[in-house]
Order: sequence, then structure tokens, then C-alpha cells
Amino acid sequence: MRSSMAIAAALCLSVAACSDSGRAPTAPPRVQPAAQFTETPATHLLVCPATDSARTSGVLGVLGGVLSLGGDALRLPLSAVLLPTAFEIVVPPSQYMEVDVHAVGLTTFLFQQPATITIDYARCSPDAIPDGVQLHVVYIDRDTKAILQDMGGSDDRAAHRITFTTGHLSGYAVAY
Repeated sequence: MRSSMAIAAALCLSVAACSDSGRAPTAPPRVQPAAQFTETPATHLLVCPATDSARTSGVLGVLGGVLSLGGDALRLPLSAVLLPTAFEIVVPPSQYMEVDVHAVGLTTFLFQQPATITIDYARCSPDAIPDGVQLHVVYIDRDTKAILQDMGGSDDRAAHRITFTTGHLSGYAVAY
């Protein structure tokens, strides 16, 4: 008898709680069928070892402009930044074809208009790029080299450069 009264009391409380919300009862969520996964090829960072580091910095403002380091470049369109901002391009010593582009003194930076970044991979030997692969750029964790986002890109194989647009600055690497 006591358990019946406890169940009845709990039922009354739950009905009262629902009616106090002023919302109509909702239907139970639909059960989705299990997702069908297809295996996709893994993304690999392009291995092009370099033991030296290179860097450049400069200030770009509301009128936009270009900061370049050899064939690597950051291009800002008009109104991409609201104030003159110091930017830096760093090609670190690495086993991968990576570039770090950042606003000096800031850990993150978001643009008002997308920026264009070009990465020069001319230091890579021809056999570093497997036949038939399409190169693209990935946003990577600077420390672990974990891939965080595929940025896409337009690859100019003749010039050994890949260009992409982004709304944020970070570490980037060429991948396939």
C-alpha cells in the first residue's frame, strides 16, 4: 500500500511539474537509424623536413595589405581588421610543411573579412608528394600537430604553392 501511495505521489508531482511549465507535452524523440559509416582515407601531413626557422612581421591596417616571407604570404582585404595590427609569419623547423601565422602578442585572432594565406612548399622534394593525391591545408595544433580542421585550398603545383582563405589565424600545414 505504501509503495502504491509513493508511486501515485510521484506521478502527481511529475504531472504538476509538466503542467506548471505552460508548454504542451512534447512527443518522445524519434529514434534515428544507426549512421552508416564509410571508410575515408586518412589525412597525412606533408613531410618536408627543415632544420632552420624563418620569420617576418609587419603591421597591416584597415586598408588591408600583404605580409610575405619568401613564397608564404598573408593577404588582408579592405576592412579585415579594425585597427593597425602587427602580424607574424613563422616557418618553424619541422618535419612537416607547416607555417604559423598569428597576430603578435595574441593567442587568437578573428578577421572581420576572410584573409588569404599562401604556403610555399617548394622545399619539398618531388617524391614527398605521392602520385595522384590532392594537396590541401589543415589547421593544426602547433604543439601536437593534431589536425583540427580541413581548410581546403587551391594548389598551384607548377609554383609549389597552395592558397586558402580563413577567418582566423593559427598554425597550418600542407596535407594530402
